[in-house]
Amino acid sequence: MSDESNGKNTPKTLTFYPFAYVLLDDELSNYCWYCLGEAEKLKKCTGCGVAYFCGKECQALGWKDHRVECKSLKDVKAKGDSIPDVEVRLLGRIVIRHLTIELGKDDTVPYFYHN
Repeated sequence: MSDESNGKNTPKTLTFYPFAYVLLDDELSNYCWYCLGEAEKLKKCTGCGVAYFCGKECQALGWKDHRVECKSLKDVKAKGDSIPDVEVRLLGRIVIRHLTIELGKDDTVPYFYHN
């Protein structure tokens, strides 16, 4: 996978884009939720306050996966409930991704599912 939005062929951390992926429960605040890279200073998602990203670029690129879970995580946090386990979060991403494909919306996003 590469970032061609800036005219450069800059490789991202992920070289193979899996159908769906999430971080383990103990690692949620240690890695970027998009590229899985370690950054000295990760930035929290301003929507849910749970997800972390390297910066605006990774947050924008990861939005297609985080959009739905962002609303859900915000609701969970507001209720004082704990963040869903890794299995629940992964299943949620799989379901949303499958639904997006079924509705034909995957064609509008470059690299939605690549390889």
